[in-house]
Amino acid sequence: MMNGAMDEGDASHVEEVVPIIVDATIEADNVTYIRGKGDIGVVNFTKVCDADDMKKFRFADNELAYAFYNTYGLVVGLFSVRKRKMRRNESGIVVRLYFSCSCEGYRNPDFFERMNQRRQPKVITRFGCGGM
Repeated sequence: MMNGAMDEGDASHVEEVVPIIVDATIEADNVTYIRGKGDIGVVNFTKVCDADDMKKFRFADNELAYAFYNTYGLVVGLFSVRKRKMRRNESGIVVRLYFSCSCEGYRNPDFFERMNQRRQPKVITRFGCGGM
């Protein structure tokens, strides 16, 4: 092999895929790491049944967590996820991000009472769901 080129059969460039097995009977100290979008596909969402099970997941970044919870909502409850609020540290780095069901909460009543609306209001999508 010349000039350091890699052969197609060379295993040094193959990414290892570690399957993630999630069971509803996870011990309290067990944590499941989601390192990439491929890990989301192997999670059995039907066995993740309560909030305590969901708290055991750790994510490589915020967008991966958002993708995970959107997938969970579509598989289990037919809902999507909204980024509700986030907390940053003094350096501006996001340290906590809250998600909620996209239907959770209510639209601000001020939107219904405006007298000088220039266009039709958007469809109401928030109706107080407590899905997450």
